[in-house]
Amino acid sequence: MNILVTGASGFVGIPLCEYLISQGHAVVGTVRKMSQQSSFKCISLGDIHDDTFSWAPAFELGSFDCVVHLAAR
Repeated sequence: MNILVTGASGFVGIPLCEYLISQGHAVVGTVRKMSQQSSFKCISLGDIHDDTFSWAPAFELGSFDCVVHLAAR
């Protein structure tokens, strides 16, 4: 299963992504900054509170079977 996890760098997001990977899923996590990257594939979309913020770059990576929304907004 291909899963997109928003807010993947948070205290819930990191363990969730690592668990999903351990179960054999392909995970892409969105993060504010690439310095927050963990052991899974990440894409930096910037700050969700910025008026120019867009989810589009994440969905340009391909199709996802599931989106787990952990971002604050």
